[in-house]
Amino acid sequence: ARYEFPTMVGDLVLLFSDGFSDNLFEAEILDVLSSLATSKAEVTPEEAVSPAIIAKELCSKAYLQSCNPLVWTPFSVSAAKVGETRCGGKLDDITVVAAWVVADEEDLFD
Repeated sequence: ARYEFPTMVGDLVLLFSDGFSDNLFEAEILDVLSSLATSKAEVTPEEAVSPAIIAKELCSKAYLQSCNPLVWTPFSVSAAKVGETRCGGKLDDITVVAAWVVADEEDLFD
């Protein structure tokens, strides 16, 4: 399948497996991203946090959640909707790919 969506220079694109999204709520993902963000209004590509660091931090947070038997996760919420009690994280493969949207080199010289 091919997916297309609009982006702007400076956007962060995340691709991830269900093992990631089963263990972290959107607010938890945003908390991790906020902790890595700079307070500057304008950031050059050289100043931006490396996508590898972003992916590693997000994977680490999801992995810690997956190992916690007492935490409430998106997987727990989904299970509850069908009458199952599933407290704790869900052990699963956890994959995250992060990428910053940057200007095309041709656009820089127009």
